[in-house]
Amino acid sequence: MWSENFNRNKVSFMNTKKKMKMMMMLLLLLAGIVVPLTALAAGESKIPAWIHAPEKNLQNAWPFSAHYKEGVKCIACHGKGTEPLASLKAKGHPQAWSKTEAAGILPRKRTAYDALCARCHQAAVKNFNRTFHGKYARLGKQIIPTCTSCHAGHELPLTSTINALHTPNLGRVCAGCHGGSNARKQNLMAAHLTGTGIGKTLYGHDRFGLGPLRIRYLINGFYILVMAGMVGFVLFYIVVDFPVAFKERTGLSGSEERVKRFSFGQRLQHVILAASFITLALTGFAVKYPDSAYAQWLVPLLGGADNRSLIHRLAAVVFVGNAYVHFVYFLLFRRRSLGNIAPSLQDLRDAWQDIRFRLGKGPRPVHASKYDWLQKFEYWTGVIGLHVVLLTGLLMWFFEWTMSHFSYQIFKYAQWIHGWEAFIATVVVFFLHGYSTVVSPRVFPMDCSWITGRKTERISAKSLDTTE
Repeated sequence: MWSENFNRNKVSFMNTKKKMKMMMMLLLLLAGIVVPLTALAAGESKIPAWIHAPEKNLQNAWPFSAHYKEGVKCIACHGKGTEPLASLKAKGHPQAWSKTEAAGILPRKRTAYDALCARCHQAAVKNFNRTFHGKYARLGKQIIPTCTSCHAGHELPLTSTINALHTPNLGRVCAGCHGGSNARKQNLMAAHLTGTGIGKTLYGHDRFGLGPLRIRYLINGFYILVMAGMVGFVLFYIVVDFPVAFKERTGLSGSEERVKRFSFGQRLQHVILAASFITLALTGFAVKYPDSAYAQWLVPLLGGADNRSLIHRLAAVVFVGNAYVHFVYFLLFRRRSLGNIAPSLQDLRDAWQDIRFRLGKGPRPVHASKYDWLQKFEYWTGVIGLHVVLLTGLLMWFFEWTMSHFSYQIFKYAQWIHGWEAFIATVVVFFLHGYSTVVSPRVFPMDCSWITGRKTERISAKSLDTTE
């Protein structure tokens, strides 16, 4: 009797413990999503009213402008826009403001002048299109600075010290929109956006380093090597693995064994991870390639450029929150399982032996851990990539804070690294993970363990080791 009561209480205690673990995991999941969402709402800043007031007394300013000194006629900007380029510039001497030309000025919206600017300033427009402002303008965002937001057309040359866009003054123009209402933040941002070469930096040039040793070239060179190595490795692995996988699939007997691989909590985390990652990739590459047919189709479907930005940030919050729920869950409830996924030198030996096996030069390696070296490689590249993308993404998201503490060049480095990491993550997930979970003959048409939690292991009728 005593033993029966003890066993009954033991079972009840184990069930209660299991329920408590499930409740704790769900609470962690909710906290990992809801708490960052609060930060999302708090961190969203509104664009202040434009500081670029319409220029007064344009007729008096015109004779001192760069256009006047270059002999540009009024019809270049105020004409119909169909005049031949050769007729837009005066021959011999600049054209003074005349009543005849002033009377012929056609009323048009500010943004309509941007297309006229592009007729002559093609290089400047090309540089502008590389900027965040230029990309968002091409995605259809309405409240975004364009050419005429900063260039009125009648201002003094950029070399003039009283021009708002003169190098020592440029930072204050940018801070007027991005610095908020705090004068101290505006001054800090203006200082970090001012200096020799800042104009070039805005268009993607690097201020730091010398010649080919500029940091931008070092960053791009490093990631080009990583990308080439990653793509080469993925293609090599698929080529050497596919024949072996096909041979295994056709040489296996009908007996099967279903092995538990994922708990319900792990499957839920995987679904959230996959959905948020796909959303991040789709919305992120849309702003990186705004002229692509895919971006021009997706952004209107999402409701415009502002919605694209909001959805991208929301997906980032869910992605990161889910990842940290996963880490905390492992630390609290699966600490003993950490050894299965932790990297070790044995993984390098297994990888070498595994590749030799697929090339027909050795026996199949026996993996002591629950996860093999390739699964660990995917997992830990994801962990490292997550934190690099998180850091660079935060620097870009909280632009005002970044520019109040660092040089604008740091912001550009964050942009470049963020884009490269997105490329690498997409290659690994789409090609390598896609092959091992969908395309590989071992699991085709799909490894459904992410749905069922169990993986089917087929038992071989004979050994496939090539050494026999």
